Parts: sequence; C-alpha cells; structure tokens
Amino acid sequence: MDIEDGSVASEEELRETYGIQNQVLYRLGVALLSIGLWAKIDWREFAAVRRKARALDSLGGAYRKAVERLIWANFNVAAPTNLDSEDLRKEIIQTVICPLEKKAKRR
Repeated sequence: MDIEDGSVASEEELRETYGIQNQVLYRLGVALLSIGLWAKIDWREFAAVRRKARALDSLGGAYRKAVERLIWANFNVAAPTNLDSEDLRKEIIQTVICPLEKKAKRR
C-alpha cells in the first residue's frame, strides 16, 4: 500500500518499512507534537517527526517524554503494540495521560 497517495498503510508496512510500532499511538504522538509546536505536521514525514519530537521542549520534559513514548511505542510492557493489552493501557495512563493531566493542572 502506497502511503504517499494519502491511503492508510497497514500496521505491518509501517512497522517493517518505517519502524512505526503502532499506528494509533504514533498518530496520537504526532497530534500532540503538532500541538506542542503549534504547527501542522504530516505524520508521513517519519524522520522529521522523530527529529522534532526529540527537540520538543516548548512544553517541558514531561510533554516531550509523553510524545516520544507514543511515537516510538516505548512502553515497558510485554506487548507494547497491542491496544487490547490491559498492561499497555495502564502504562499509557501512567506514563502519558497522568503526566499530561498533572502538567495541565499546573497551568
């Protein structure tokens, strides 16, 4: 499947060709990256997304870490790409949602 034409790529194609472990988590990370940079970011620009995520500092370290975890599916669970996994859902809550909520309450 050619993602350059705007079509949706398969999970397998994204994983093998671009290193995207989970399309849903990756795109959520890209959405948060766009918010953090106040800029539209094309999810298909894989190298640029990763570079911008590493450099994101406008909203602090907790925000950057949440974005990076989503983009790289970097979660300390046995199946970091299975959204049906209770362990993954708990990890997302603990390492992405709670830190972002805490940050939002401080503003």
